[in-house]
Amino acid sequence: MAAPALALAPAPAVPAVRAVPAVRVGPVAPAGPGSTRLAFAAFGALGAGVVHLGLASAHATSPAWALALAAVGLAETGWSLLALRAGRPVSARPAAVSLLVVAGAWPALVAQRVVPHDGGLSAADVAVVALGVLAAGASALASRTDGGRGAPAAGAPGRATAPGAWRTLLGWGAAAVVVAALTTPGLAATPAGAAAVPHGTHGTPEPSGDVATPSGHGH
Repeated sequence: MAAPALALAPAPAVPAVRAVPAVRVGPVAPAGPGSTRLAFAAFGALGAGVVHLGLASAHATSPAWALALAAVGLAETGWSLLALRAGRPVSARPAAVSLLVVAGAWPALVAQRVVPHDGGLSAADVAVVALGVLAAGASALASRTDGGRGAPAAGAPGRATAPGAWRTLLGWGAAAVVVAALTTPGLAATPAGAAAVPHGTHGTPEPSGDVATPSGHGH
C-alpha cells in the first residue's frame, strides 16, 4: 500500500520592501551680507534704546515725556533682543518704519520746543537720530532681501557657516564698533551717563582736600 503524499503548506508571501528615498542635505548657507544687516539693525536699535532710556532721566521733571522716552527705549531694546534671538530682524519692514519715524520726530520736537529742552540738539539727541536711522536702514535692507518675511540671516550666530565665517565675524565686529562709537558719547551726555562712575575709579576712595600735594621731588 502506497504512503499518502505529504501536502506542503504554501510559504507565506514576503511583503515587498519599499525603497526609502534618500534625504538630500543641502549645502551649508554661506555667511553673507544678511548677517551683517542683522548686526547693524539689532545693535543700532539696542544703542538707540539705551540712549532713549538715558534721555528719560533727563526729563524727570516732565513725567509724560520721561514715560514716553522710557517706553520707546524699552521697545527698541526689546526688539533688538528678539532679533538677536531669532537670528533675523523680526517684522523687518514695520520695524524699519517705526525706527525711522522715531528718529525723525525727535529732532523736530526738540527744534519746535515741544519737548522741554535746554539749548539745541545735544550729543544724546544726535546719537538717537543716527542710531535710529542706522537700524532702520539695515532693517529695511533685510526686508528687501527676504520679502518682509524675516528669513533667518545666513551666517547668523549659532548656525554652522561656510569658510566665509571670517566675513561674518568682521561684519559683526564693525557693527559693534560703529554702534559703540555713537552710543558712548550719546549716553555720556545724559544725566544717567554723567552720574556713572568713571572707569578705573571703582572702589578707589576720593582724595581728601586736607592732603597736601608735594611740589617737588624731595631730593
